[in-house]
Amino acid sequence: MNQRRLLLITYYFPPCGGAAVQRWLRLLPYLLKAGWEVHVLTTSGGDYPQLDESLLASLPPELNIHRTPAPKLGRLWKLLLGKGSELPHGDLRSSPQDPLLRRFLIWVRLNLIIPDLRIFWNPSAYRDAKAIIQERGIRTLITTGPPHSTHLLGLPLRKSFKLRWIADWRDPWSTIHYLNLNPPSQFSLSAHKYMEGLVCAKADLNLVISRYLLNTLPEGKKLLLMNGFDPQEIKRAKEEAGTIPTAGITAPGPQDFLISYVGQITAGQDLETMLAILADFRELPSIRVRFIGSRLSPEQQRSIDDRLGDISETIGYLPHGTALVEMARSNLLLMMINRYEGFEGMLTTKLFEYLGVGVPILAIGPRGGEAEILISTYQAGLCVDRDEVLAAKAWIADLLRRHSLGERVIYDRDISALSSESQSRILLDALH
Repeated sequence: MNQRRLLLITYYFPPCGGAAVQRWLRLLPYLLKAGWEVHVLTTSGGDYPQLDESLLASLPPELNIHRTPAPKLGRLWKLLLGKGSELPHGDLRSSPQDPLLRRFLIWVRLNLIIPDLRIFWNPSAYRDAKAIIQERGIRTLITTGPPHSTHLLGLPLRKSFKLRWIADWRDPWSTIHYLNLNPPSQFSLSAHKYMEGLVCAKADLNLVISRYLLNTLPEGKKLLLMNGFDPQEIKRAKEEAGTIPTAGITAPGPQDFLISYVGQITAGQDLETMLAILADFRELPSIRVRFIGSRLSPEQQRSIDDRLGDISETIGYLPHGTALVEMARSNLLLMMINRYEGFEGMLTTKLFEYLGVGVPILAIGPRGGEAEILISTYQAGLCVDRDEVLAAKAWIADLLRRHSLGERVIYDRDISALSSESQSRILLDALH
């Protein structure tokens, strides 16, 4: 009888798109290859930040996927605030200019719904998790968050079934950025900290994505497991880059210098400093600056248009494979380090993909974090803060000079230690 059976509980899973699904999409195939029987309990019709149907094709056929309905709170949000309003994802700021009802709903979410809105999925998830555990003889349980309410399923399941429970932390809990930028009441924050400490202490193992989390989460058994990148995905993207035009996007001319920002622009990121750096190059006809998959506010779009003019282009959400091709086609990749307490541990999935394609990276934001350490270790680009605009401009100017001479700058470093295969070996060792 195969005793190596595990259940992963995750709110976000394909057809959900975006960064939240990539970590386990990359790790699960290695668990299957190592002989684990893997079950995934996830949502049916959850409130997702993006949809990416293309990811469904990447799911291994041996994977056992169980879906249970999740409340459609996004529909209620639109009903109350209008069809054009979107349920907030990772940004709970409000301002006096917002409608009173929106400010009230944000206050309720911050102070009365703890730890997050996804807690309303837990009753159906708990019911189905119990059935899967009993039917399949599951002995290992993994919960991944955010949403951190998912970890609250691990507490009773571990107790009831004497499971080995692993809590996977893709972000902090009580110090997550949106709580720092719009702090809840002291009572609410105390509740977050209590739950966070309970999960860390009761879990048999806590997987964390950064050394910062390793050092700052409450007491418990912890192990660093970075997000990594999929070498095969990167290889396919590099093969297509520059040779196969991507549907819906104008192929650049041979002289175009492509600067790309891929992903959302989130709270605490310094868009104005990025635009101040790029604005000096707006008169060069060969430059194009693309914001790919960024859901921009009207104010952000106006600021980009004012500072960059015709050289900028805003492209909607792309399937993940297509986004990787656009990264690989670029001559410079942009990222912004969020300016908030805990920025040191910000290690996004995107950074590992950026490193994988080998295109020079310009990272803008507070200095000294783990993202900067990786970029410096692999000599993959330049990190600057808002007082280093001139250094960034000079660095871009040198890339442009080399581009004008026909040189395409690509960093060909050995980054295999950051691959999902290398990270999977750490996970498999922990599971034995």
